Amino acid sequence: MRQFMAILVLFVGTLAWGEVKTTPRMIVIGQSLRVSVDERVKELVVIGGRVDVYGVVEKAVLVGGYIRLHPQAQITEELKMFGGHLEELEGAELMAEVIRMGIPLNEKNWQEAWEGVASSSVVRWFGSFWAKLSYFCFKLFVLLCCMALVNHVAPNYQNQVYQSLRERLSTHLFWGILSVLLVLPVTVFLTLSIIGIPLLPIQFSLLCVFVVLGNAHIARVLIEKLSMQFKIDLGLGRWSTIVVGLILMDALQFIPVVGTLVRFLLLVTGFGAASKTFYRMVLSKKSEALV
Repeated sequence: MRQFMAILVLFVGTLAWGEVKTTPRMIVIGQSLRVSVDERVKELVVIGGRVDVYGVVEKAVLVGGYIRLHPQAQITEELKMFGGHLEELEGAELMAEVIRMGIPLNEKNWQEAWEGVASSSVVRWFGSFWAKLSYFCFKLFVLLCCMALVNHVAPNYQNQVYQSLRERLSTHLFWGILSVLLVLPVTVFLTLSIIGIPLLPIQFSLLCVFVVLGNAHIARVLIEKLSMQFKIDLGLGRWSTIVVGLILMDALQFIPVVGTLVRFLLLVTGFGAASKTFYRMVLSKKSEALV
């Protein structure tokens, strides 16, 4: 009787010890976990993490992570790998269908991919004459709209920018270089200071106004000075002169080195005139208010 009870207790204990725990789904994201010997996972998803498997996994998805199958571990049905690494130790069983997806990122693949993109019709169109012409027309349209808006809001300021450019070009070139060099430090200072953060949109708006007015009026002055130099009466109005000047300035970029340099200096000069005129008007109004 005692022997029978001992055998019964041993049998029940063995059943209890060998009971398998079933987990419907296990998702591992950037962590390290394990599937124990007495555990069966129906679906295992590993994203950038690591899982040591000692038990049984039915379906597994590996995305840039790491799975190690220890002795007696099993993956029975399906394994999908999107990158990542699978290590099988001796005694492990991989009975599942393995599906590997992804392209090895080597130099040859990158070169083939780039050649495929570069040869596409869309990319070729962006490098064509019509694409450049469309971009120039769009840029010209936006510039003229912005200038018309500024002319409506502050006509006196716009006229003073134009007059100052007609009178002194070299002074505005120096001021433009100084203004361009100060843009980054002023932006950093406003960003780091609590009080200055609300002023960043105002600074950005002013810079846009300086670029628009400077670009438009330096183009206008350029055409007027060339017509005076060569004694040619074009008979153009203000807006027509601006358009012709902008076309001429844009054409300068087709002259290697010298044309690009001249265009850059003209843009900086216009930017300097717009910024100097603005701050001069602001300071003069403050001084008048103090008197």
